[in-house]
Amino acid sequence: MKGQTHQQVRDFWKSQDWTKSNEELVKSTGYSLDNVKFWRERQNIFIYSIKDFWEKVDWTKSNGELVQLLHKNKSTISYWRRRLNKPKVYENSKLKYRTDWDWTKRDTDLAKWSGLSKERVRQIRKKLNKPKYNPDDRYEPIFKKMIEDLDKQPLYRYLSCRLLSRIYGLPYGKVLVLKSLGILHGGGNEKFVFYKVMNFSIPPTKLAKIWFAEEPFGIQKICSWKTYNCMFNYDWKALTNEEKQDLLEKEEQKAREVKEFLASLPIKGKVCQIH
Repeated sequence: MKGQTHQQVRDFWKSQDWTKSNEELVKSTGYSLDNVKFWRERQNIFIYSIKDFWEKVDWTKSNGELVQLLHKNKSTISYWRRRLNKPKVYENSKLKYRTDWDWTKRDTDLAKWSGLSKERVRQIRKKLNKPKYNPDDRYEPIFKKMIEDLDKQPLYRYLSCRLLSRIYGLPYGKVLVLKSLGILHGGGNEKFVFYKVMNFSIPPTKLAKIWFAEEPFGIQKICSWKTYNCMFNYDWKALTNEEKQDLLEKEEQKAREVKEFLASLPIKGKVCQIH
């Protein structure tokens, strides 16, 4: 640039296409790489032109593939991938496979299952940006299934919390949370809260025959439930014979449904029996 004024030099560099890379400008202008870098910074378009270049890169390829394609440093490619919020692409096929692991499990469980050490599983979790183990995550699908069953069959709401924890494999404390929210009506000791589904306008002797025909102390149970819950049959004598018969038939139907429901529970033994 000998013999040219400073203004002519500035105009020359200003007329260049700065969206091109430094290497392309070296070839088109015939000047050194240092010269091009100097005038790029002087033009104050360093960031914009370089960003345009990296936005055109095919980020579906891994960093290793981009190193060979662009002849750039791997750390530079990683920097621009983070800066442009582009997704990571893993070169290791094993790492791709590990993205499908059930990361809601503990590191110790994954280590036993995969044959790797606990520390290696922790490193893979961190590298894949998977969330840390939360013990409540594994219960979410079980809770969803339980709520669906409660909607389909309301009688589940009257089972004891301990029995529900056995059926669904949930901790007893987790089931108690649903009881505290008013979703469940069962107690801790009773297998099924019969008194909340019984019609206590029917006399205890008749209720005992319907619900506890095979149990000798059924009438005592019903009387104790009535007394404890302050339920009394004031209107039974005032009913007509047809109304009484209709109530008894409905109660028998309800008792059959409860017995069938308890017999269908997926737990063997006396816990599912009505007496």
